[in-house]
Amino acid sequence: ITLPPGVHNVEINYTAIDFSKPDAIQFSYRLAARSDEWQSVDKQRTAYFSTLSPGTYTFEVRASKYGTSSNIASFNFSVDPFFYQTWWFRTGLFILIFLAGYIVKQLHEKSKEEEKLKTLVEERTQVLQNTLTEKDALINEVYHRVKNNLAIISAFMELQSSSSDNEETKVALSDNQSRIKSIASIHDLLYQVNSFSELDFKKVMEKILINISEIYSSEKEIVLQTHLETVILNVNQAIPLALIANEIISNSYKHAFKDRNSGTISISPVSYTHLTLPTKRIV
Repeated sequence: ITLPPGVHNVEINYTAIDFSKPDAIQFSYRLAARSDEWQSVDKQRTAYFSTLSPGTYTFEVRASKYGTSSNIASFNFSVDPFFYQTWWFRTGLFILIFLAGYIVKQLHEKSKEEEKLKTLVEERTQVLQNTLTEKDALINEVYHRVKNNLAIISAFMELQSSSSDNEETKVALSDNQSRIKSIASIHDLLYQVNSFSELDFKKVMEKILINISEIYSSEKEIVLQTHLETVILNVNQAIPLALIANEIISNSYKHAFKDRNSGTISISPVSYTHLTLPTKRIV
């Protein structure tokens, strides 16, 4: 007999047949798997069991008369458990709890590792940022000192040129002064933009033209016409290109107007192999 889940109380009726003296029969029973002791109930022919847990039981009963016992009569019955009381549910629940705990542990450890990694990255980033800040400060200081030193050298050359009576010496000093100012203009821009790879050569050319015009404008009335465009160069490109532009424009001032007291120098960009170079045109 199988009882459905939720049945906790069981009543079992039993009897023995004796036609001579049925009232002299006494009974005793036991429920195996719950108790191994026989319970004497005298002439009672009903057994009551309550709060039975799910499982399999064997009910045994025997009759006795005047000290003589009969054979044991028995039958088996079981009480089905609810699904949450089955071994497979408990096993699955245990596995599920174990997996959930394992996943939570792994996530916690991963979170701790990520937090440590984040802290380490922030510390390294801060160290690199401090290093870059110090480096930028040192580079700016170097450019500032180079610019100042070049300005001092240029001033010395200008003083030497003004005190010299030799025309060739004056020309040589003026040429060198123009070259130094061209280099100084690049360092001045580098000091302002704090970048080696993004130097606007248009601004360099504007400074070069101002420096050259200040040196040579007192001799003749020469007009500069510029049509410059923004060209981004790095420092390794800008310095030699500035010196080349300085030489070209200085030579234009010195040699293109020998027989004239006035004229025009027009400077416009020409694209060549993906690099825009300023060129001059003399009118």
